[in-house]
This record gives sequence, C-alpha cells and structure tokens, in this order.
Amino acid sequence: MFKRLFRRRASKRANVQVETQAGQPSHSMVQERRHREDVPYALPKDLEEGQRLNLQHYIFRYFLRGNYAAPLTGTISTILDVGSGTGIWGQEMARDFPSARVFGLDLEPPQTVSLAASATPLPSNYHFVQGNLLEGLPFPDGMFDYTHQRMLVLGIPIHRWPDAIRELRRVTRPGGWVELLELGTEIQPAGPAATKLLRWSTNFLHSRGIDAPSMKHLGEMLTQQGLRSVVSRPLDIPLGAWDRHLGVLLEKDVVAAFQAIKLPTCATEGIQPNEFETCLQEAMQEWKNLKSTYRFYLAYGQV
Repeated sequence: MFKRLFRRRASKRANVQVETQAGQPSHSMVQERRHREDVPYALPKDLEEGQRLNLQHYIFRYFLRGNYAAPLTGTISTILDVGSGTGIWGQEMARDFPSARVFGLDLEPPQTVSLAASATPLPSNYHFVQGNLLEGLPFPDGMFDYTHQRMLVLGIPIHRWPDAIRELRRVTRPGGWVELLELGTEIQPAGPAATKLLRWSTNFLHSRGIDAPSMKHLGEMLTQQGLRSVVSRPLDIPLGAWDRHLGVLLEKDVVAAFQAIKLPTCATEGIQPNEFETCLQEAMQEWKNLKSTYRFYLAYGQV
C-alpha cells in the first residue's frame, strides 16, 4: 500500500525527489561544516548537527514531559514528522504507538549519530521519506492523524510560512492534529552581550529571508490557515549553568547553534570572528548570573 500511495502521488509532485535522482545535492563547507546550498536552511547538515539535534530532542522531551502536547489518543494510525532530522522523535513515537505507521520526512536520510542510536533496532512501523516541505509533501490529502513539525524556522523563509502550514493541513485528516514547536529570539533576562548576539544572528537570518521573531505568532498562523481549537503557548526553558539540568544542556545546544552560523553572521554584520567569540563567552556568563531562560513557541490545532 505504501508503495502504491507514493506512485500515485509522484505523478502530481514529481519534483520532490528530483535532487536524489539527479545526484548529490549541492553543498559547501563552512568552518569544516557541511551546508546545503540549494535550500534556505541556515544550519549545517552533518553528523555534528545531528548530535546537537538529538540533544535538543531530549531537552524538549524532558521539558514537555513527553514527545507531544496535542490531545492524541492511542487509536491514531498514521503520524508524520516533517523535518525529521536524525529520526529520533519519530522512532520514539513509533515505539509509543506501535500500531501506527510513522513517517519521517527530511531533505536527506538520517545519519547514525551515536553508538546508542546505531545499537537500537529501527522500529518496523517507522519509515523515512526524502522530500522538501517547500516543494510540497509527497503524500495524499488527509493521510495523517497527527502531523508534527519542530524547529524548521531556520529553513522556511517568512513569506513561505502560509504555504508550509497549508501543506501540513492538507495531509492531515479532518479531526486530526497539526503541532509545531519553533525557535524564538527572546532571552529573558538578556544582558548586553546576549542582546548583541541575538541582534547579529537575527540580521543574518533576515538576510536569508528568515524571521524567527515572527514565531511568537505561531498560533495565529495556524488559525489563519483554518485550523480549529488552536492552543498556543511560550516555553521558557532554563538557559545557562545556573540550572544544572536543562540549563546546562540548552546552553550547549544554543552555543553550538551560534558557533555554526558564526562566519556568515560575521560577514553579514562586518565583525571579526574573535569579536563574536568574545561576545558569546560574555553572554554565557550573563545567562549564569541573570538566571536566563530561552523562549520557544508551541502551537497545535485541529483540522
């Protein structure tokens, strides 16, 4: 059935996997990190980034006390994870919902990012599909009971968000749920170094058409695209060594993300890498002293 669905859909959206058929997608090396050149995604696509994404997954799972917030039931039969990265979220959901078929979609197949991950058998009900949300999802209308997307703001230009949410809604069945969790640009309290870092990185992202501050309107975006019973809330997660649990982990995650965009940010802002590094070190001290939190945004709604 799975293969038949994809053959049917491919005739309408044949462009989804053109990259794979034509050969390797174009990429460049920045700071010895592999970046895709054919998509707007601002972060690397490599093993090191996969390790960061897995760390981020554990932070969100711990903070949310689970892998989802929407009111799901044990009867759901199909789940889609858009921007699946390493596949860790979808594979955990496949184990939590063993009678459901879980699909992870991403630009590239997931890489093995740890010995633990490679030693864990892949759930038989988990399937990876290569594709690009911005080119259309290669699935029929209403295929999924629950559609999940996390941390893709750095890959979706602001003018494409209505299209992206419409596509998530399209593949979700009536009565099903769409859930988004995205990055903001608010550190509270933020000292002068953290404020400067956020300004630099926001300007760099704007130069690529990406507007992370707009994620505070995530719930409104879902409502505008016709979703019902929308729930939206900020997630203020501890940031910095003042919190020995999530704070330490999120600091590692955030610092790695800042480091990954350091050189293009410096080029955009006309600053030297050593100035960026000094500012980052000062910001880490501010987070510890001020007991800062980083704000993310969660929203879900029903089709």
